[in-house]
Amino acid sequence: MSEAWDEALYSKADQKKLAAVCAVLADRFPGVSGAVLGVQGRQLLFTAETASDMVTRRADDEKALRKLARVLNDADAVIQGLSRFSREAFLHRAYMEGMQCSFDHVAAIATSVADRVPETPFHSRENVRAIFLVEDARRVWSTNTAKEAPPGGLNPESPFAAFLTDLFAALSVGSEPRSAFQAWQKYRDSGLF
Repeated sequence: MSEAWDEALYSKADQKKLAAVCAVLADRFPGVSGAVLGVQGRQLLFTAETASDMVTRRADDEKALRKLARVLNDADAVIQGLSRFSREAFLHRAYMEGMQCSFDHVAAIATSVADRVPETPFHSRENVRAIFLVEDARRVWSTNTAKEAPPGGLNPESPFAAFLTDLFAALSVGSEPRSAFQAWQKYRDSGLF
């Protein structure tokens, strides 16, 4: 991608991070083309910027979903209390506008999701960016070295650990690679990765 595209797509701060990530990649994988490293660098930056979207505020989300279910059940009761003509006119219009479910059905969905929220994997006490970056870094490592990244305990003296350390520094992750690797292992063992 050209510099003009980078300037259009990324803030100055993200351009600096991208340059730092690409420098780490070029240092670790000197035989890989700059174009490939650029794509990999952009993916790593994207992961660092978006992984926190996966964090669940478990208690707040569950409470909000249960409130939504109550409100939808109340709305369903109001709809059922309308005269037949008004109820059918509303339901027909709602259907024509794309509403395919009744309020009580949507309330049941909200309740079902609320019941599962406590089981969601990521919560705000974890550095989710670091966990997702371990997964992406493993993919980059195996692609560029034709060797799998370590599947078990991370030796702090290993080349992969040094790669993670440099990558975390370039992306200002704020986590120690070994603890991030252990958290990644927990989620890998659960089947999430």
